[in-house]
Amino acid sequence: MKKILLILVCFFSTLPIFANNITGGEIRYTFIGTPAKPYLYKVELSLYRRNQPGFAPLDSVQLMQLSSGCFPTQNFTVKRISPPANLAAGDGGFKLQNGYNCMDTSGGGIDIISIHRYEDTITIPGKCANYSFSFSGCCRDTNIANFNTPGNDSIYLRATLNNARRQNSSALITNEPLVNVCVGTDVWNFFSVVDTDPTDSIVVTLTFPRYSADSILSYNSGYTKFQPIKTAYGFQLNHFVPTHVEKNILTVKVDEYTYDSTFHTFYFIGTSTREYLINITDSCDTSSPGRLFKADANNMDTASSVPCPGNIIKLKLNQNVLIDSIRPDGGDFRVVRGISVLNPVVKAIPQITNFNNPQFTNEIWLETYLPFTYNDTLVVYTKRTFYTDCGKTIGNEGAYLVVTGCGTSFNLNEETESSFEIFPNPVTDKLQIKLEHSKKSQILEVRLYNMIGSLIYQELEANPEDELQLDFSNIPSGVYNLQLKIKCARRANDSSG
Repeated sequence: MKKILLILVCFFSTLPIFANNITGGEIRYTFIGTPAKPYLYKVELSLYRRNQPGFAPLDSVQLMQLSSGCFPTQNFTVKRISPPANLAAGDGGFKLQNGYNCMDTSGGGIDIISIHRYEDTITIPGKCANYSFSFSGCCRDTNIANFNTPGNDSIYLRATLNNARRQNSSALITNEPLVNVCVGTDVWNFFSVVDTDPTDSIVVTLTFPRYSADSILSYNSGYTKFQPIKTAYGFQLNHFVPTHVEKNILTVKVDEYTYDSTFHTFYFIGTSTREYLINITDSCDTSSPGRLFKADANNMDTASSVPCPGNIIKLKLNQNVLIDSIRPDGGDFRVVRGISVLNPVVKAIPQITNFNNPQFTNEIWLETYLPFTYNDTLVVYTKRTFYTDCGKTIGNEGAYLVVTGCGTSFNLNEETESSFEIFPNPVTDKLQIKLEHSKKSQILEVRLYNMIGSLIYQELEANPEDELQLDFSNIPSGVYNLQLKIKCARRANDSSG
């Protein structure tokens, strides 16, 4: 009997497996309900990816999950938002807008990150105190220093909602998801968050990155939740100084609370988290930080034009400066003519000019002690330096300040055939203004301003006699600024010789 021997030949081939190279992400939800749809929410998923050839692309649809202790778990999908052509990163995501401002991108060592945005709407089943919106996906960026084998781990993101008492929208983290910083450079306030409901309170803390709902990543030796990077003086969200070239993950949690006026207490209403990639490099922009003001041929800039009368200078800057480095009492600035302090600055009010970077500003409004009441060109200058958004110092500069719109003006130092006396000062009821050379000069207008620049007394076509009397008996006690508009007769110059 012949036996047939079956020979099974197995061919094994090694196929490349590509990771997605996810560097971080976040989930945000927004209540968009109506009376007809009281539980309708928009859910947004953002994934941050190292945009480099040879890695698997992200899918155009991502699977998410809604779970709670009140209703059955349900899966739902969110769809990719396609970027416009000018913002397309080439891998389906958006270009990062402001993450490379301080870097020398030609020197290497800089990760190019794309932002992949997904969103859709979901109707949640009803009220519950412990909703969870979650996403889990593979795989993380392999070039991470503070975690053990990160490329083998999934990324798990979660946002929670307590709508048992009222609906809620999660807080908005406004700054970029990539932090490119230079070794040895002061990093100030890279994290910023706002709440769409001004009555809510926010608590920001560092937390653990996760690869599942119940599992956290393992830190390498020398790193912890509170020390996610190597620094010179410890780590704080509002300030740190990195000491090593490395790429690390940092996770920030934002807890929201709202006030209960009946029981006079705050209760929890939701949580959102964001995972950041912090890229610490020596490929830094070592050039000079430049000028605080734009320089012209005279190495000065027209900082602002102040309408007359007024005491607010809207100061435009050529650089973004750290708001926390600006003294609110205005002590960093002076307004002068020559070397004399002309008008003290009493308040500095930074303006939020970029909501993606609200810790920094390029516009400051200065309030002066007295209003400007005649046309002039002065100098506003800084008495100290400020931190820029690249961690450099800048300042100790001056800029021209032009006061316009005050009408006819004169300088008391000029040779004129008009002089006057004002008495008594202080005045209780009647103020006397005595003109000399009245036949050749004329008072056109009298104005009185309070210390905030408000006009409280005005007399037009004033009497051009030798002595003018003004009734101030009904004006409250205080310090005021008197403006006279006088038509002056100039003294003829002797041209003989």
